[in-house]
Amino acid sequence: MANSAKKPQSNAKLTDWVRLLSDLGREVKAWSDVQKWPVAVLDNQLTEENLGTYQADILRIRTPKGEVRLEPIGLRVIGAEGRVDLTAWPSMNRVKLVRQDGKWRVFTDSNVSWPNPWGKDTFVSLAKELAASA
Repeated sequence: MANSAKKPQSNAKLTDWVRLLSDLGREVKAWSDVQKWPVAVLDNQLTEENLGTYQADILRIRTPKGEVRLEPIGLRVIGAEGRVDLTAWPSMNRVKLVRQDGKWRVFTDSNVSWPNPWGKDTFVSLAKELAASA
């Protein structure tokens, strides 16, 4: 009985998470298009305990200085409502996008909060810096 009560809640959370990932991907693609950076969608599935397997595509963004990837990590992360990494390829330098209080927040690998809010300007700046580090 307890499991049947939890399952619809988990499905609703998963549905919301997949929608957030889709919205984020559309935003990043639009911002990349303005920069004239090609974006490729790489098929990716995630499997999480109590959620199962779901589609969570990776975006591969080619900047003039190198490649960055926007990669969903998961909904079930400590202290957040989901995480997505923005990673330089192949150096693997990254920042983490963490969903907290209904907003995306940027953190370094040292968990230092990025001073600027997530948005087009922050994405473009971080993508350029990360790609240059690759």
